[in-house]
Amino acid sequence: MPIIMSGAEDDVVHMWNSQTYKHVNQMNFGLKRVWTISTVPDTNAVAFGFDEGTIVIKIGKENPLATFSNGKVVIVK
Repeated sequence: MPIIMSGAEDDVVHMWNSQTYKHVNQMNFGLKRVWTISTVPDTNAVAFGFDEGTIVIKIGKENPLATFSNGKVVIVK
């Protein structure tokens, strides 16, 4: 199912069904406001930029691939 992702000052990344526009999921990583969302072409990797760090996830997985805080890599899986 193709999805649309959005984020804002509510600190939550929202996922929407791109065909029905219904809300299907949300993620809160506790890193404050969402400033940017970017994808890697031809992969399921998505990066989110927040006030307090960056997270890279793979759609379909629960755990982040990598997180960055204060210029340092915090976790890589």
